[in-house]
Parts: sequence; C-alpha cells; structure tokens
Amino acid sequence: MSGRRWRETVQGGAASTFTDRDTIAGTEPIVVLGAPANSYTHYIATPEEYTVQRYEGASTLYGPHTLDAYLNLTLTVLPYLDTSASSLPPLSPGPSPPINVNKSLSFITGVLVDNA
Repeated sequence: MSGRRWRETVQGGAASTFTDRDTIAGTEPIVVLGAPANSYTHYIATPEEYTVQRYEGASTLYGPHTLDAYLNLTLTVLPYLDTSASSLPPLSPGPSPPINVNKSLSFITGVLVDNA
C-alpha cells in the first residue's frame, strides 16, 4: 500500500512539476519506484498498517510517519529532475558518514598452529 501511495504522489507531483515540453503530447509521466539507495528502511508501512502492528507495522523502523517523511523528501527533490533545474539552488550535501575503522571490534580468532 505504501508503494502505491508513493507512486501516486510522485506521479501527481511530476505531472504538476514538469512542463509540457518535457512530456510527450500530454501523456502522464510513468513512475517506477526502486529502493532508496544507500539506506536501510526495511518495511515502510502506512499509518493505518502501523496502528494495527502486524508484521508490516512492527517492521517499520522509524515510526508511523515514515511514509509521510519519504513522500515529503521525494517531492522536495523532484523539481531537480526537471530540465530547468539549473535555475534551482544547489542541494546541500548533507552530513558525512562516520568513519568507525578504529572503533570496530574483531571477533576473528588468530591462526591456531597444530604441532602434532
């Protein structure tokens, strides 16, 4: 259900964002959703699914408004896909990921030598 709502929201946003010169003779944009790259979200439940707390709701890691957050972020960056996006202000790069190389634990045992 979340995917359907996400797709319909993106399709409505794309239809209103992109001008007629970007589409073929008034056709509606075709929206195909893929998994968000470099993220782990597990399952994204609708608020209704979340309140029931079956598998979908219990597996939504970030709470009942996860879908709304994804919809908001998607519609925020959608205008940057337009051919006239060069007139928009650049997006901020966001935070850098932490470097945990020296903080990681190793549970690999050393090599055991058999002297038999």
